[in-house]
Amino acid sequence: MYVPAHFRCDDVATIHDFVRAHGFATLISQVGGAPYASHIPLVLLPGDDGDRLIGHVARANPHWQAWENGVPALAIFHGPHDYVSPSWYDQRPAVPTWNYAAVHATGTVRVGASLALAELIRQYEPTLIGDRTTFDPAFNTTLKPHIVGIEFDVERWEAKFKLSQNRSEADRRNIADRLADDELAAMVERTLES
Repeated sequence: MYVPAHFRCDDVATIHDFVRAHGFATLISQVGGAPYASHIPLVLLPGDDGDRLIGHVARANPHWQAWENGVPALAIFHGPHDYVSPSWYDQRPAVPTWNYAAVHATGTVRVGASLALAELIRQYEPTLIGDRTTFDPAFNTTLKPHIVGIEFDVERWEAKFKLSQNRSEADRRNIADRLADDELAAMVERTLES
């Protein structure tokens, strides 16, 4: 990904927080020599020996067969995004642009990892843990023939938070006030604090 220095984030804690908040990823590798993408939730498991992402795909999805030998892959975590009008700038002339936040994880995917259902539930709906009427862990046995667990070993993180950091403070205030996406507006406002 093209990341100019003023949009780059190298802080691992910030990247981890972003991935936890935006865990629905686009996972890309090759199937039959062509690019192939699957859209799946991934759960981050940081560790002293490196970060891992776990999840699962449907067994009917041919993507998992490409991962059997630990092939390279790219996971893209999409965050908030919104159009920025040049009419919002104090300094003109200007051009329209798009502000957004995205994190890329490059690494290797392996199949056969745990099914990750419990981790997904812990992440997104922890009140279901122990609620056997809604989520019975024994139900995993019923699902096993239909899904394939995956584990993604992260070798490199890249984060781009394009939040108009290349614009003046006045322009960024105007942008934050006018963005339709509240989360993105808050991210732009945080650039004014640093």
